[in-house]
Parts: sequence; C-alpha cells; structure tokens
Amino acid sequence: MEKRAQITLFVILGIVIVTIILLFFYFKSNNLLFNDSIPPEVQPTYDFIIDCIEKISYQGFYNMAKVGGNYPLDTFFSEQNIPLYLENNISLAPKIKDLNSVYNNYLNFNLQSCLKNLRNTSNLNISYGNFSSSLFIKEEKILIRPEFPIMILRDERILKLIISKEIYLTTNFGKLYYISLNITEDYKNGGGFKMDSIMNNFKSSGVITSINQYPDYTQVSLIDERGIKNESVLTYSFLLK
Repeated sequence: MEKRAQITLFVILGIVIVTIILLFFYFKSNNLLFNDSIPPEVQPTYDFIIDCIEKISYQGFYNMAKVGGNYPLDTFFSEQNIPLYLENNISLAPKIKDLNSVYNNYLNFNLQSCLKNLRNTSNLNISYGNFSSSLFIKEEKILIRPEFPIMILRDERILKLIISKEIYLTTNFGKLYYISLNITEDYKNGGGFKMDSIMNNFKSSGVITSINQYPDYTQVSLIDERGIKNESVLTYSFLLK
C-alpha cells in the first residue's frame, strides 16, 4: 500500500515537471524581450515614447519649480501650495530623492496624455507598466535614467520592451534648486537675511530674486533670466518661517 502511494506521488510530480517545461517553452516562443536591440518595426514606437518622456519631463520640472519641488503635502503652508523650507530653524528642504519621487509620480500621472496619441496613430496593441527613474540634477542640465516597461502585442506574440535610454534635459532647474538650499541655510544660520545682499549674490548667475515678507513667513522666488529671454519663465518658489 505504501509502495503504491509512492508510485502515485512520483507520477504526479512527473506530470507537474512536464507541465512546467511545456509552459516554459510555450512562453519562450510567444514572448520576445528586447533590451538593446530594437526591432525596426518597433523603432518608431520606441522613438515616440522617448519623445513623450522628454516633453513631459520638461513640463514636470517647470511645474515642480513653481511649488518648490512639490514634495509631501504636509510641508505646504501658503494658499499657493508653496512649501516651507525652514520652520523653527529646522530645514524642511527636499532632498534629491524627494524630487526624484515627485518626478516619477508626475510622469506616471501625466505621461499617458502624450502616449494616447500613439494609441490613436499606431496599429499596435500597446500596454504600459509603471514609470520609474534615477535623476542626476546638475545646475544647467538633468540626466534621467528611466525604466519604463511596455508590452506590444504583435502577430500573437508579446514583445516586452524596457525603455531605458538616458535622457538629458537642458534646464536651470538644478541651479535654482541649489540656490534655494543655500538661501535656506544662510537664513537658518544668520537668523534672517538682507534682501539687497541676497539679490546681489545671485544676480551675476543670471537669477533674479524676489522676496516678499509677510507677518508669518517670507516667500522667496528665484527667476531664471534665461527663461525670460526664451519667453518660458522658470520660477522656483519656497517659504521660510
């Protein structure tokens, strides 16, 4: 009786193993993964998605600057949703990882508005995964290393593609961000600041400083002069209390 039970168990295990092997070869033959090599027929789709990421990224950093990086809501103070960078001599300014998180959320929320045009013009059945990235923010440029999985259904096969091409943005977002950190630190260490001194310090770097002092807080706005010339004003705002 015990021997028969063992034979039955081996038969069941054999069936399971054979089933797993058959499924492996089935999915291997019906799913293609492309990382470095892009099929020619998919290249226009790939290029379109890269263009969308770049376009929405520029919009994202432009909008993030207006609200001081737009990091967690509990740091907002004013009716304009401008965040506090300093309160009770404690720095609340965002770290790069905070900006990276906000940027990823922005892309996930807004990227589809651009990609829907691809669905309307392409005869491919495309689905998208979650967008993530690593940001490297310099004063006058931002390097984006995205990881954006997509799946394309073609000829009853699923083509799996990871969008991972490095994207460079030319923007002074980083310059304004780092200046905001300097101002916050000076304000913290000096117990305030002199308006004329702040304006003169950063005027030479092409940044106009606007300071509005209210009873409960001080609002600082950093304006990129280059943006003014190009009729696209990049303004970075934050509060000190």
